Amino acid sequence: HIAASTVYVNQTQSGFTGNAILDGNATLFLNTAKGLSAKALHLSHADDTLVFGNASQFNSAWTSIPQGDQGILLSGIGNVSVQDGSDVNFIADNSNFSGRFTVADRSVLRASQAINLGSASSDNAGSVVLSASSNWALTNALKGSGTLIKEGSATLHADQSLAAFSGTTQIKAGTLAFGNTNATTDGGTIGGNVTVDNGAVLVGHGLIKGALNNAGAVRLSGGPGAALVVAGNYMSNRALLYLTTTLAT
Repeated sequence: HIAASTVYVNQTQSGFTGNAILDGNATLFLNTAKGLSAKALHLSHADDTLVFGNASQFNSAWTSIPQGDQGILLSGIGNVSVQDGSDVNFIADNSNFSGRFTVADRSVLRASQAINLGSASSDNAGSVVLSASSNWALTNALKGSGTLIKEGSATLHADQSLAAFSGTTQIKAGTLAFGNTNATTDGGTIGGNVTVDNGAVLVGHGLIKGALNNAGAVRLSGGPGAALVVAGNYMSNRALLYLTTTLAT
């Protein structure tokens, strides 16, 4: 148990293989992605924080920056902070984590399936990279002014999860879908700019609050009468735009 204190861990401590609990106003600071070889970490309270970052503020010789896979099972309601240029790939089943991920400027959070994020929200000032190798319904609320990067060949269905996100959504591979793709109404919302790279696809209907830069394909869904509204500029670079039409009889 760690309560009402801050614990700094230098390098990966492979000797500890039990469970860790942050139990109120507690911070665990790790300067590697693995940090501990613990099986699970529970953040009991909203003011408990797990930090991946540079611990040199505590000891000037501890200059490591977390990079790589993080496989500890996370649970609870606290905060997980990725900061100081860290690049952490969350690979565990964090289904029981309902707190918040915070990603600082120049830092990267990675995940490849829904269970890696649990039901936690994300406040992103850096980069969140979601690599979907199978279809994924994103239900985690995302806000912030950073970058969301969609990788992987499968479809990431965002619906309203990006409504409060004012940063840039970049679709590098596969498909990003938003809105109910089978209904004329019930459109989705993306809060910032959207970039569709060559070979990638944006499909859906509703509102994009920023600009849409299309170098891949944009496909309107939802049937006749559905609309895709781009509040900013629409820019096309040898791209494809598919519209839904109904022929008169």
